[in-house]
Amino acid sequence: MNPRDMGHSQISVRGLLSLCVVLSLLSLTITLCRFLSSSHPPNSLEKTYRSHVSKPRMEDVIDMNSSSLRIWGDDNQSSPCYTYETRFAKGLRPIWLLSYPGSGNTWMRYLLEGATGIFTGSVYDDKILFEGGYLGELEDVKSGRTLTQKTHDTVSDFSIPTIILIRNPKSALKAYWNFKKGKKTTNPHLALTSLGYFQGPAFRDFVTDNIRLWETLLVNHLLLTQAPTHIVYYEHLKHNTLFEISRLLEFLGLPVSEGRMRCLQSHITGSFKRKGREMKDPFSESENRSFAVAVSSVRRLLRGLGYPEPPLYDDVVEL
Repeated sequence: MNPRDMGHSQISVRGLLSLCVVLSLLSLTITLCRFLSSSHPPNSLEKTYRSHVSKPRMEDVIDMNSSSLRIWGDDNQSSPCYTYETRFAKGLRPIWLLSYPGSGNTWMRYLLEGATGIFTGSVYDDKILFEGGYLGELEDVKSGRTLTQKTHDTVSDFSIPTIILIRNPKSALKAYWNFKKGKKTTNPHLALTSLGYFQGPAFRDFVTDNIRLWETLLVNHLLLTQAPTHIVYYEHLKHNTLFEISRLLEFLGLPVSEGRMRCLQSHITGSFKRKGREMKDPFSESENRSFAVAVSSVRRLLRGLGYPEPPLYDDVVEL
C-alpha cells in the first residue's frame, strides 16, 4: 500500500470511529428523551401504584405465629407503648430500601418497623443489627416476610418498587467514614472516629471515589428503574418524621396506626442512630466543587423526572 493510500485508510478509520461515537451519543440522547417524555414516567408510576394498592387489614399481612419483638420493651410495663410487637409478615412483595451508606437507612428501618409492626430485611446479613433487634436482617430478600429490603448497591432487579433515601452527600460521606473506621469497634453503626482521621491520603481518596459513587447510585437507579419509586429526603425525615412516615405508609399501601405513631413520636431515635457532633468542614475546595456538581446533577434529574426536589444544603454551593 502506498503512503497516499495509507493516509486515506487512516482517515477512513478515524471517520468511522467518530461516526460511531456520534451515533452512540445520539442513540443515548434519543433513549433518554423517550424515557423522560414517556406517558408513564416514574412519578406517575408511583401515583398509579398508590391507586391500585389497597390498604389490607394488618391481621392478614402479619404472621401471628412468627417470632416477635417488643420494640419498646424497655418502657415501663404500664406504658401503652410497651405492648407493641414487631413480627414477620407473609406474602409481601419485595421493595428495595435504597440509599448511599450513611444516609440513615437503619434509622428508616427502625421507623418503619415501629410504625407497622413488621420486620424489615437487608441484603447484607449484618449480625450486629440482627442481635440488636432487627430480626429480619437474615431473611432472604424475596421471602415475602419482610417489609423492605435494605441495599446500598445498584439493585439486582429494576422491576421491584423502590424507596430511595437521599441525604446531603457531605453528611453521608462523614457518617460512612465513621462506620468504615469504626469496623473494629463493638458497634461500627454508632462509632465516631477520631477527627484526625478526617485528613490524609486515605480520606482524600475515599472522598474522591465516594462523591462519584453517591451520584452514580442515584442517577443509575432513577434512569433505569421500571417500577414505582418513592423519594425520601433524610433532612425532611429528620425535621418532620411522622409526616414523612405517613406518606411512606401511603406508598406502601399500609394503614396508619395512631397508637404506634404516638409511640414513635416519643421514641424517635431508636438504638442504632449515630449521635452527631460539631466539626470543621473536612473537605477541600476542589472536593466541595465536586459535591456541588454531583448535587446539581441529581437535582436536575429529579426535577426532570417530576419528583419533589431535595432541600437546599447550607454547606453545598450548587452550580
